[in-house]
Amino acid sequence: MAGALYGAVPGALKTYTGANEVITTIMLNYVAINLTDFLANGPWKDTTPGNVVARTPKIMETAAISFWGDIPLGFFIAILLAVVAWWILWHTTIGFEIRTVGLNPRAAQYAGIKVAFTVILTMTLSGLLAGMGGAIETQGIVGRFQPGFNANLGFDGITVALLGKTHPFGVIPAALLIGAMKAGSSQMQFSAGVAKEITDVIMAFILFFVAADMIIRWFLRTRAAEGEKITLSAGWGSQ
Repeated sequence: MAGALYGAVPGALKTYTGANEVITTIMLNYVAINLTDFLANGPWKDTTPGNVVARTPKIMETAAISFWGDIPLGFFIAILLAVVAWWILWHTTIGFEIRTVGLNPRAAQYAGIKVAFTVILTMTLSGLLAGMGGAIETQGIVGRFQPGFNANLGFDGITVALLGKTHPFGVIPAALLIGAMKAGSSQMQFSAGVAKEITDVIMAFILFFVAADMIIRWFLRTRAAEGEKITLSAGWGSQ
């Protein structure tokens, strides 16, 4: 719920001030990081004797997300959420409105869709999913909140979204690929003597080739538009 409320803030800023959601969310990341660092090192700090690390106490066993074999149940919760997101986006009215506003806000407004409400709702749902991801990681893997355990996960999420073509079913194999590369980089360095930075290089190449088609399409559309203008002017002059 805290993630949902926090996600609504950049949605409202985009709607009522026109602020770019990428910039505002990145800036709000630092607000959230410093706030949680203060709580983990202040009011909510683990006061167990001998603890000098900024972190919260371990969660109760009754609050922990259990495992199915070696796989945390949070993995299956994430898969279920991807299915729910797909169903909402492609089989409900609000999902159609979200996709329409994302493609063309002006056309959506002309069609009678409440653009402001849809943008805020979308950002709220995004914050909700992000908060659930943090809760699953905290209650299923780490067992407590400790500053820095989720460093760069947001930027990895951007990579996963682009690799999965921003489709709920596409992000599942994309997340598995990126997660396996991240998890295996340290073992690869230990077992094969390969620098773990190689993983980052490979991920960068993957992201580059995934984005290459969008760049090429934009370039071709731009060239085509310029060609049409030139042809039009030449034809008008010849007449």
